[in-house]
Amino acid sequence: SVLWILRVPPRMRRLFDDTIGASPLPVARELRRRLPSCLDDPAEATMLHNRLYELHGIGDRPGIPPSEEGQNGFTQLCMIAKVLDVPGIVLEAPAMTDVTDFHLSSKNVTMPPLRRPERGEAAFLGVRVGREAWVPPLVLEHAGRVWDLQGCFLGSEFCGHQISIARSCEDETWAVSDSDGIRLGIRPICFRRPKGVAWADL
Repeated sequence: SVLWILRVPPRMRRLFDDTIGASPLPVARELRRRLPSCLDDPAEATMLHNRLYELHGIGDRPGIPPSEEGQNGFTQLCMIAKVLDVPGIVLEAPAMTDVTDFHLSSKNVTMPPLRRPERGEAAFLGVRVGREAWVPPLVLEHAGRVWDLQGCFLGSEFCGHQISIARSCEDETWAVSDSDGIRLGIRPICFRRPKGVAWADL
């Protein structure tokens, strides 16, 4: 789900690729080498998973049983952004409280907070939802900027699984990916939001 959000929305891909392309960090070299093919080549995706864990403790520990896997995808994305120095802002719904300055914490590692963007600097904004019945708007205004929805992580605590949905073009074309489904040969599902139909009504 993390790779889907990093690679499919054109704006997210540009944001991370611009940083990855200019960075001398070992993690950037791994991402430069493997990201372009990771959605089509399971071996590359697995190697990237292993290297992210080896270098920064990002993701699940390689080799653990599938039943023990599962971390918050947005936290993992923020950790990748942190080690690359990609700026971001994090809000918490429904009050839209700014929690950007909180440390990033997962099962394996804790990192300092994301770097906030400087004025006009390319960045991403994420909204943590938790158990709230909150529907993301297609456009969100915050900190004097307008942010267009690029993707969502959709998780179920009941089944311990997470998928992601991403804007696959600059228009209203979206694609849903489930990594377990892909392992079974089920490819991503694409759809287009009809004009005039609210996101909440889909």
